[in-house]
Amino acid sequence: MSVLFAYVIIWKLVQATLWSGPRECHMVNRLRIISERHFPVGLALAVSLPESQASQDIESAIADVIQDRAVVVFHSHNNSKPLEVRDKFGSYIIMISDDNHDEEQVSRRVYAQLKHLSRSSSWNPRARFVVACFNPSLSDTELLARRILQELWKWYIVNVVVLLSQKPGDKGMLVSDERRSGFTFLQAYTWFPYQSPSHCTQIDNITVLNSWSVMENDSFAEISNLFPSKIRNLNGCPLLISARVMEPLVMKAKNISRRGFHQTELVYVDGIEIKLVDFIVKATNAIETYVGPENPHRVLYLDLLKKTTDIAVGATILRREYTTVAEPTVVFDSSRLRWYVPCSVKVPHWMSILKMFAPSLWFAIFSSIILAVIISYCLAKLRGDPVSLGEHQTYSKVSSACSTVCAVILGMPVYVQPLTDPLRTFFFSWVCYSLAVNTVFQAFLTTLLIDPGYERQISSMEELFNSDLTFLIYEGHIPFYEVSGDWKSTRIHNNHRKCHRYTCVDEMMTVARSRNSAVLWHDYLIEYYTLEGLFGSATGRPLLCKVPDGTVLLTNDVMYVPQGNPLLDRINEIISRVFEAGLYSNWYASIKNKLKVEARAIRIPSLANEYCDLNMEHMQSAFYILLLGYMLSIALFLVELSRKFI
Repeated sequence: MSVLFAYVIIWKLVQATLWSGPRECHMVNRLRIISERHFPVGLALAVSLPESQASQDIESAIADVIQDRAVVVFHSHNNSKPLEVRDKFGSYIIMISDDNHDEEQVSRRVYAQLKHLSRSSSWNPRARFVVACFNPSLSDTELLARRILQELWKWYIVNVVVLLSQKPGDKGMLVSDERRSGFTFLQAYTWFPYQSPSHCTQIDNITVLNSWSVMENDSFAEISNLFPSKIRNLNGCPLLISARVMEPLVMKAKNISRRGFHQTELVYVDGIEIKLVDFIVKATNAIETYVGPENPHRVLYLDLLKKTTDIAVGATILRREYTTVAEPTVVFDSSRLRWYVPCSVKVPHWMSILKMFAPSLWFAIFSSIILAVIISYCLAKLRGDPVSLGEHQTYSKVSSACSTVCAVILGMPVYVQPLTDPLRTFFFSWVCYSLAVNTVFQAFLTTLLIDPGYERQISSMEELFNSDLTFLIYEGHIPFYEVSGDWKSTRIHNNHRKCHRYTCVDEMMTVARSRNSAVLWHDYLIEYYTLEGLFGSATGRPLLCKVPDGTVLLTNDVMYVPQGNPLLDRINEIISRVFEAGLYSNWYASIKNKLKVEARAIRIPSLANEYCDLNMEHMQSAFYILLLGYMLSIALFLVELSRKFI
């Protein structure tokens, strides 16, 4: 901003709203210098005028001189929607007048102007604020500055300078300034929060950055920075934390004695986000203070709305609903909201033989047996020479030919060898065929008796929609399928069951074992509860498996602070360093490894793992076939007996 630009704008504002005099001219000059040296270039400037008379030509006067930045003028008495700019404001000048000898009235005016400024979507409480008080009528300017700073702190405004004009003898004047009697001075006040455990956010001590004489041409160069970084270290002040239990991010709290024998304090000692909070507490030299009592149904939104907390943690994702009362930190993790279906289960051992070959191959094998019986029967019938008489008596009967063919394919000897060349040739070819089939059969039999494999699992969303599974959805995720009108969303919406936040785990455990529903949930929660054993079988296999193309939403994990909280920048800086160092992912990996060790789920591959002791469970199919054979034999025996006695 050029000197002419800043000076003309501020001077026209003062002329239009306040009476002018030596003190006002000096105030305008200081505002011009501050805007040149300390306001960020490229960001819009907001100027708030008091309720006194305002010129209608202010905006046109500004438009005539504006060149390199946007300047938006706010009239606190105007209830219309303020002008919006694309980005957040980078600086504010709030002009007030004190002509009633009442600091309460000044506080109310400041509140009214701040409320009007906050209605803008470009409101930025972390910008640089200059509050210029014209015509201060109170002799105790330090008290007036303190009241103004207290009002600003209600909006979490810290980067602020209060300019007040002061006459000789007024309370709060610097000793060096009192020596120059007869002059009126301009004092620059500010305050520094979190200076000590006894002076955290209470504005008891304010600081005079500098003072300038109205009549003298004081230099402004000695002040290098009117807006220093004020919050790097909390110096033992409490950091208020609202936590909601959501494993593995926030584990259950403990009541421990810290401040006295009869006094206990609520403390969360474990969880990934709790570790991150502990890191923030140590980096800022703060004292962690959890907002109690512990409540698994805690509504973090209300804590942020009432500003009873500094940080809210506990499975908080980036959501638009929260941004009206809170501000998110930088993203430190992400997860996927996706569909899970019951995992496939092992095929029963008694079905292992049926799984060896495809149905078409089984049909081909049985067809070849029938064809071999027919060919053997025909070859034995066609030869009638004496050499083939014994062969004729054996192979010319269908029952005998069938038993001979079946004996060969099962690898057993026959009691009559073929004697003629045609039958010998066919018999040799049948032996070769049976040897190949029997070798493959035995190889598959041994493998499938040990491990019969798993049933086919749902592997796509298309299969899920066409299945008869119901859909279990957390109540907060149901709106995802209420907006769209396609048939898939309609199918889910018409066939779903909703679960509440703190009953979903129990309902999902029931679903995982009953295998009658699909589940929509976050992947890291499914993984954690599976490792904990809630969604796992007795053998350690998961009961819920993800659908490959079942991702619904990619969510970003953040923490929230009340809107305008000055700790946000420092917290973001710490979180960014933790994320870049890989500490957050390391904490999560440590929790998973701990659960695996406790569940004995970590196994070192060795040859001993390949050994399997066959037992009755593995031999189910063989004994079922044996039982079927015994039953068939008994039935045939009974038929023979009945025919004998008839």
